[in-house]
Amino acid sequence: MFRTVVIEKEKELRVSNGILHITDENEDVPIPLKDIYCIVLDNLMSVCSVASLVELTAEGAHLVLCDRRHMPTAVLYPEVIHYRPYHVVKMQLETSIGLRNALWDSIVKSKLINQAEVLSFCTGNNDVSERIRELADEVEEGDGGNREGIGAKMFFRNMYGSEFVRMKDDGINSALNYGYAILRSCIVKTLYTFGYYPPMGIHHIGVGNPFNLGDDLIEPFRPLVDAWVSIHNDDLLTELTGEQRLSLISLVNMNIEYEGKNMKLRNVINLYIKSFTTALQEKDLSKFTPPVFNKKLYDSLCHAI
Repeated sequence: MFRTVVIEKEKELRVSNGILHITDENEDVPIPLKDIYCIVLDNLMSVCSVASLVELTAEGAHLVLCDRRHMPTAVLYPEVIHYRPYHVVKMQLETSIGLRNALWDSIVKSKLINQAEVLSFCTGNNDVSERIRELADEVEEGDGGNREGIGAKMFFRNMYGSEFVRMKDDGINSALNYGYAILRSCIVKTLYTFGYYPPMGIHHIGVGNPFNLGDDLIEPFRPLVDAWVSIHNDDLLTELTGEQRLSLISLVNMNIEYEGKNMKLRNVINLYIKSFTTALQEKDLSKFTPPVFNKKLYDSLCHAI
């Protein structure tokens, strides 16, 4: 059972004989390294030696570091552990513009469909949901008509109110930013394990962005965080509570349906990127399978922490 470990109080982290010990003056909590998926260090007073960091990342765990406002500010990833990283990067470089555009179109369509589903079961606004579904059908090559941007504007205003402004310093945006950051860290970690060079995206091309490919591939998953925020909207203040942060972190461990099977979100991410890899290798868009959400997702979120 993989675990996401959250450290919210002053602790010492040390590794001995394949076991992570999380200690303070009152207790010692041992966790086998092989059971750890991610560690969120949400306390500026905690201590972890370089030797322990090396052993944690050598086992494939990644660490998310949070600032004084408890927002993720840095991520420590394992070193690339794919057996043929040069081969994968070469494949990235040689991917045709046509296939890149087709993959991006598939991502945008999936994101729009998931936004439509989430908007429908969170707000009951079926008219706008249907229009967003129509936008998915209107996506042109490389999303030349910017249906993603149009859909996002419609989605956010109808999800959180006409006065909502993305990136404003408020509770909704704090929750969105936190949830997106956790999800992106998981996606980028998985990209590294598959041998990818994350700065090289298929659509995002930010020259100062080290995770362009992660920002491409996260898009269909964003509505999951959006739905969580809608469900908890009335309780959100400018700064998230510890319980709210823990709930957002726990999204990676919730069960969602993917290709007809229920599985943990972290496993969906792995299979999703595996399908992306197969599509690149075989130059076949049909091999790429972004996640599609349904009412079961909403029910699961309503019963989550």
